[in-house]
Amino acid sequence: MSIFKGWFGEKKATFWMWLSLNSQVYNRFHNTIIPSSNGTAQIDHILVSRYGIFIVETKNKGGWIFGSENQAEWTQTIYGKKYSFQNPLRQTYRQKKILAQFIQVDVYRIIAKIGQHTNESQISTSDHVRSLHERHSSNTICPKCGSGLKLRVAKNGLRAGSNFLGCENYPRCRFTRNV
Repeated sequence: MSIFKGWFGEKKATFWMWLSLNSQVYNRFHNTIIPSSNGTAQIDHILVSRYGIFIVETKNKGGWIFGSENQAEWTQTIYGKKYSFQNPLRQTYRQKKILAQFIQVDVYRIIAKIGQHTNESQISTSDHVRSLHERHSSNTICPKCGSGLKLRVAKNGLRAGSNFLGCENYPRCRFTRNV
């Protein structure tokens, strides 16, 4: 029963990721087994996008869960019985290390790129503050996602019939500004 419950939880998470994450932005990999120097790691879900690489560990458990970040195992208490399971924080930490080694993340190249930019950049704090002010005061560009702003009319609610600026990227971006 416990194996089926875990499998069902992973399938449910897979379905919700498929339903809620834009496939043009997020590449999804499920139940992936990665080799390592000391065995393998099974990763429930890997999401790859321009925002980063995300590891999602699925646990389909009810009742009370007890554990801290340093404990090797956590405890589930349900209907007066106790069950142990692997600490998901430690589990995903190991998965992250194995995945990074597998895809050969070049940390030194990243450090060099950021270091070069930091040394060569002419952008000051006042330039940054000015940029923020321009972005957040624009009536043509959405400050949240960079798409255009469009004049819209509220259809219902307290402001029904009144004009506002809304992001052209709606419903993905829900930024609005009163006119």
